[in-house]
Amino acid sequence: MYEYEIKFKIENLKKFSEICDNLKIKFSNEQVQVDNVWILNDADGTNLITGMPVVRTRIENKIATITLKKEIKHGTFEEYETNVSDITQANEIIKNLGMRRLVEIKKKRRTAIFKNYNLCLDNVEKLGNFIEIEFLAKNFDENSKEKILELAKQFFLSENDIVVNTYNTLLCRKYNLK
Repeated sequence: MYEYEIKFKIENLKKFSEICDNLKIKFSNEQVQVDNVWILNDADGTNLITGMPVVRTRIENKIATITLKKEIKHGTFEEYETNVSDITQANEIIKNLGMRRLVEIKKKRRTAIFKNYNLCLDNVEKLGNFIEIEFLAKNFDENSKEKILELAKQFFLSENDIVVNTYNTLLCRKYNLK
């Protein structure tokens, strides 16, 4: 499965919410997500290399998941995810496979579906507000960026508003974590 996503920084949440109201987009109730991001022991968390595996464990509503992501190109990931019954054991497995916990990300997320795109409105602790526009596909899509940017125009967002780094990279750079 391929996940195509682009993240945009939202400087004015009130204005963004008004636009969503005008487009009749209804976001879900807020969900709290606590993610732990794991990288290879010798990797630099401020400069992850395309193709490098990154593992995320997440707890949301007392449900734990583990996700393996590999970036193919900016905004395009090969992704595998499953629920786990014991997050502590999952973390030990990851650690024993030669990975280290890079950072913990705490966020409040609200989601919506609009024109076959998933919208994730995130308030990330210590970073601020963002919108991720994404879609999933079974096959590689060369035009994914253009499709997402076309939708982003409806929110008065442009290529200049794109945040090219992941939340984990943003946190690592902000707090000088390697």
